[in-house]
Amino acid sequence: MKTKEIKGITLIALVITVIVLLILAAVTIGAITGNNGIIGQANDAKLQTEIAEEKEILGIATINAMGKDEEGNVTKINLDGELDKNPGKTNYSSEEKEEGIIVTFKTSQRKYLVETNGNITEYEDSVIIDEDLPIEISNTTESITITVKEEELQDKNLEYKYYINGQGSNKMKEATYTQNVTLESKDPYMPNNFEHTEGEVNTGYVIRDTNLGNEFVWVPVKSGSFEVYVEATNSNNEVMKSETKTIEVSELTRDIKGREENFYDMWGKETEGDINDKKSIAYFKKSVVQNGGFYMGRYEMGMPGQTNGDAPVLESSREARNIKGVPVCKANVMPWNFIDWSQAKENLESMYNSDVQSAMLNSYARTTTLNWFMDTDAKTFDEMTNSSEKFGIYSGQQGENAVFKGYYYFLMSGGQDSSASLGYVDEYKSILFITEAGLADVLIATGAETQPRGENAINNIFDLAGNTGEWSTEKQNGGEYHRISGGSFKDYQMAYPIIDSVGFVRSGITGNLETSSRPILYK
Repeated sequence: MKTKEIKGITLIALVITVIVLLILAAVTIGAITGNNGIIGQANDAKLQTEIAEEKEILGIATINAMGKDEEGNVTKINLDGELDKNPGKTNYSSEEKEEGIIVTFKTSQRKYLVETNGNITEYEDSVIIDEDLPIEISNTTESITITVKEEELQDKNLEYKYYINGQGSNKMKEATYTQNVTLESKDPYMPNNFEHTEGEVNTGYVIRDTNLGNEFVWVPVKSGSFEVYVEATNSNNEVMKSETKTIEVSELTRDIKGREENFYDMWGKETEGDINDKKSIAYFKKSVVQNGGFYMGRYEMGMPGQTNGDAPVLESSREARNIKGVPVCKANVMPWNFIDWSQAKENLESMYNSDVQSAMLNSYARTTTLNWFMDTDAKTFDEMTNSSEKFGIYSGQQGENAVFKGYYYFLMSGGQDSSASLGYVDEYKSILFITEAGLADVLIATGAETQPRGENAINNIFDLAGNTGEWSTEKQNGGEYHRISGGSFKDYQMAYPIIDSVGFVRSGITGNLETSSRPILYK
C-alpha cells in the first residue's frame, strides 16, 4: 500500500534559515551604517565637501584681501569685506586674536585661523593650562632667538608657536626659534630751551641751549622694542603660555666695527647701576632704545666763568680747578683739566636734571659714536686707529697735521701748579712754530679750527682725538682705575688715537694737566 508523501521543512532547517537571514541582515546593516559603512562614508564625503567649500570661500577671500593691502598682509577689515560678498554677512563671524583672524561659518560652526601671511588652518578653541612655559631669549641687532627650556618640562611631546609683537609662527616641534628683526631710525628730539643751529643727522645735527649756550650733537642709534612669548600645545589641545617679555634691541654697543674682538670687554667694564636711577648707564641705555639716539657733547668739558667776551681765560692750578661746579660745553673755553674722576662725574651730572639728563661719557656712547663716524663715511677704521698722525692736536706733531688757528694756552711746566698764559692766532699756525718760540706745551681752546679740512671736528664733534684725554665711566677690569680716552697735547707717549689700540695704560682716578672729560645728554 502506498503512503502519501508530505512535503515541508523541518524545525531545525527553519532555525538555521532564520539565523542565516539574521547574519545577512546584520552584515548588510553594518555595511550601510557602520563607522566605515556606506552611510558613514557618505557623511564623511559630505563633511569633506563642506570643509573644502568653506576653505575655498575663505581662500579666495584671503587672496583678495591680501591684494588690497600695501604690504600684502591679511587685515580683518579687508577680509570681512571679501567674506561679505561670499558667503554673506549673516553666514559667518570673525574675531581678531593675537595669532590671526578666527572665521566661524555659522551653519557648520566650524572655525578657521587666517594668519597675517595668508596661511589658513582649521581652528579649535584650546584650554589654557595655568602653568608658565619656561623660555630664554637672546638677540643680536639683526635677530631674536627664543628657546623653550624643555629640560624643565615633564611633557616634551609639544608643539610650539612663537610670538614676536603679536605675529605668530607656524606650530613646530623645534624648541628653538630665530626671527629676523628690523631696527628703526628716529628723528632727533628737541629738549626744552634748546634749538637746532646747524647740520643734519648724517653730518652732525647740532643743538644749542638758548639760555646757557651749551652745544650737543645728535648721535642716531637704530633701535626697536619687541614683545615676545611662546605657546606650547599638547596632544589634548591644552596650551601652556610663557611670560611675555619685552626685548629692547639697539645698535648701542661697546664693539668697534672692524675690530675682530671686543676691546672694551677685554680691558674694562661698566657699572650699569639701577635702571630707575636717571644718571645710571642702565637708564641711559633704555633711553637710547626708546628715543633712537642720544646727544654727545660737541666740545670737551669746560670750566664755567672762564670766558671774557669771546676770549677764554685760565686759572691753571689743581687747587683752582679740582672743585665742584656746573660745567659748560661750548667753544672758546679752556678744557676743564686738573679735575679728578669722581669730581668730574659729579659735575657733569649736575648740568641737566629735568627735561633731559646729563652724565659723564661712557664707553657705550663713545664706541657707538665712533661706529657712526664710519657708517657716515666721516672717518674710516684705519684713519681712527692712526688718528694721532691724521688729525687732532698732539704733542710732538709737526707740519700741516698740527696746524690750527684760534685761542690756545702757553703751559710752561707740567707740575701741579703749571703757569699759563693765553695766546691767539688768526691764521693757521703749527705746533712746531709755537714750540720753537720756547714754549713747553700748547693746549688749544675748545672749538679751535685745524687743517686740513677742519679735521679737529668729525660730524661737528670736536677734539675726540688730541688736545686732552677724557675721563669715562668705564672701570679697569680688576681695579678701580677709570679709562682716559683720546690723545694728549702734552705727552706724546700718551698720544693715543681716537680708537684705542692698547689697554688701560691711560687710566686713573686723579686728574692732571692733560685730563678733562665730556658730557652726554639724553631723555
